[in-house]
Amino acid sequence: MTELVILQPQENFPREDLTDENTGLLELLLQNQTAFEKSHTAAERYSALYRVGHGVLVAASRPHVIQHESDAISNGIGTYEAISTIVSPIERGYHNTMLARPHIEMAYLAINLNFDEETGNLANLFRKHLPNTSRVVEAAADRRHSGAIDYAVVGAALAYRLDMGTAAEEREDEE
Repeated sequence: MTELVILQPQENFPREDLTDENTGLLELLLQNQTAFEKSHTAAERYSALYRVGHGVLVAASRPHVIQHESDAISNGIGTYEAISTIVSPIERGYHNTMLARPHIEMAYLAINLNFDEETGNLANLFRKHLPNTSRVVEAAADRRHSGAIDYAVVGAALAYRLDMGTAAEEREDEE
């Protein structure tokens, strides 16, 4: 008998890592270029933080890396955005560009002040706190940027930090 397995919503993502079931499904789904592009496009259509933040994070890191590393960073950011939108679409906030802008500006400054230290520490923390999410990012990057998988994780970690900064502010507003 064949069992149908579907993605489960995860309202606490990214405060909690992906479930093992969602990890396996997302690894397969986001390795497919069409599925990746559609998921990423939906994420950026839905969230100004993702739409504007993605370009700013890539632009901030571009002076510090070569082109294929920059492409991998962009892929990691896009993969994180797609994952977030797929498993927790209701939580993803900052539809308004003006609300997202201060967070995006702070991320840009942090990256430019000390790229190597900033991104290295952030990627290590990301892998430690979100190992399943890291696996999905690595699997997606392996198809497109096999020599720069670590840079894809850096991109996902940058997007995660931007996302968590806005999520913290949203929680404060609710209290």
